[in-house]
Amino acid sequence: MEGKALLERVNSSSGKEKFKALLDYVRYLTRVDTEESQRRALQALQMANEFKDTQAIISALIHVSYACLYGGNYQEAIIWANKLLKMNTEEKALAFRGTAHNILGSVNIKLGKYSKSIEHFLKAMDYYQEAKEENELTGIYNNLGMVHQMREEFEEAYNYYNLALQSAQSQNNQSQHHIKLNIANIRFMQGDYQSAKLIYEDSIEIFGKLERYNEQASAIQNLGMAYNKLGDPEKALEYYLEALKLFEELHENFALAKLHNEICDILITQERYEEALSYLQRAEKLSEDNDMKRNLVEVYNTYAKLYEAQGDLKQANGFLHKLVEANHIYHKEMTTREIEELEAKHKTQIYKLKNTELTDQNKIMQSQIDNVNHSLGELQSIHTKLQKEFGEAVDRINNQDNLLSSQSRMAVMGEMLSSIAHQWKQPLNVIAVLSQSIDDAWDFNELDDAFLKKQTSMILSQVYYMSDTINDFRNFFKTEYLTSFNVKDAIEKSINLVDYMLKKNNTRINIIGDSSCSLNGNPNEITQVVVNLINNGMEAMQRQGVKDPQITIKLDCDKEFAMMKVHNNGVPIEDELLEKIFEPYFTTRGKSGTGLGLHICRFIIENKYQGKINAINIDKGVEFILKIPRANQAKVEN
Repeated sequence: MEGKALLERVNSSSGKEKFKALLDYVRYLTRVDTEESQRRALQALQMANEFKDTQAIISALIHVSYACLYGGNYQEAIIWANKLLKMNTEEKALAFRGTAHNILGSVNIKLGKYSKSIEHFLKAMDYYQEAKEENELTGIYNNLGMVHQMREEFEEAYNYYNLALQSAQSQNNQSQHHIKLNIANIRFMQGDYQSAKLIYEDSIEIFGKLERYNEQASAIQNLGMAYNKLGDPEKALEYYLEALKLFEELHENFALAKLHNEICDILITQERYEEALSYLQRAEKLSEDNDMKRNLVEVYNTYAKLYEAQGDLKQANGFLHKLVEANHIYHKEMTTREIEELEAKHKTQIYKLKNTELTDQNKIMQSQIDNVNHSLGELQSIHTKLQKEFGEAVDRINNQDNLLSSQSRMAVMGEMLSSIAHQWKQPLNVIAVLSQSIDDAWDFNELDDAFLKKQTSMILSQVYYMSDTINDFRNFFKTEYLTSFNVKDAIEKSINLVDYMLKKNNTRINIIGDSSCSLNGNPNEITQVVVNLINNGMEAMQRQGVKDPQITIKLDCDKEFAMMKVHNNGVPIEDELLEKIFEPYFTTRGKSGTGLGLHICRFIIENKYQGKINAINIDKGVEFILKIPRANQAKVEN
């Protein structure tokens, strides 16, 4: 009924109205007749070109790309999506640019190129977030979940699926049914076959009513897999054959290749060898034609099982050799430098999502501190909870480090959460000490308005710094986040932030030199660098038992460079360690250090300001030298 009504709209309208009706009809056809959907989508593109309407051409290109994708014409889908991407670049449309990358990501899933798909999905996520396209973000979260599921990274897949489900439910979006199906797949892979089976059965009925036959076919196939795992291969084969029929009508080559192989597996156990060989040969051809290297590995494994079951060990051995070779090629591709970089980018997105949670917690804390004289106990509880959460988060990240090479660990984008934890550690300690001082003053009857006002002001200063840290990291990689600022002001802000700890450790600090020096950039980044250098020197001198700890900051400026020297009179660093101190996770403080502070300093100075930072031993102490070019900096937006 729906298709007939849409076709009547197409035939009874003209001009722009006919074009809109045609696009609606194409969307419907992608679910029921992918070949016709491609033909109609090209018809819509021809109309858009006749209109010479750029937005209409973009909409038509999107529909042509998706029609090719759903019809299994993946190379054509890539061609059309790249045309779309080129046009979007010219038009500067964020949402459409995100859609182009979404299509390319989906195509690469079908081709088994999971790293490439992650790259496109993450680009799409950035565009959709900037354009505030909540509905499209739901789809991207779901797609990222699928990629990680296929890579057997189940925890990350589950996290993305849950984000997608929450987003879909908040919008009352029908995609929530598909997402529930994906979550069922994760339960299946974790061995909870009975729970997965119940969700699959519900999904089949729901997708049938919605005429979403692709998802219905997937649910039927997965139900067959559940029955197979539950020890009922006959029932499994029945559902496999039903799914096969649907996927053939939909021309879903990726699903067909995998399904033929699964059917063959059951037929081997039933000693139906001729039928099994027929299905297996079809699976091999589909895998080769569509460059599905991972599925080809499974096919060769099934060939070996088939011939072994028939007693033909020579043939079985031959396919085992093919399996080893195909597996080597597949894993070689999966372990290239591209994978390392993409993994780091992926971790960044996880941390961006986590930062949203941290920002919410920071708002709660800030509200509580406004009434600090009534809620010190609650503040201390939040402090403890945050420290525990940061510790657990860092542990989880470190446990996943086997996925990354040393190059990926060097990527600061993959260290954002640990960096925030590092930056928050000092202000949280200060807040704890200040809170305790108020409590002590109350116990000894020394609490008055002036003392309370001073302590709460210092607490709020630390909280504002923590809030700024979150905002700094949220804008960390945005080149447009720029301003012209006085370098000495940024240094003085750094000193104010650590003033309490300086006094507590009896550390003197002096600023000398040019007070008019200015730079273009993010002043909070320079503040962050100076805070790290002050804390690093102060903590080192405290450990070393320096009697008269001093830190001197000297600032010189000319037309070409701003030069900053941060000197402390601590014990000199061993020469062979002077360069290593800037490496990530390298620390001389044992378990009390994260090894991130100086690494972040180098990243900011060298990558954000194109400058240099190094450390030398001088005047019975250690001096950090920062040389920042003033010329050729990015222009500040008005």
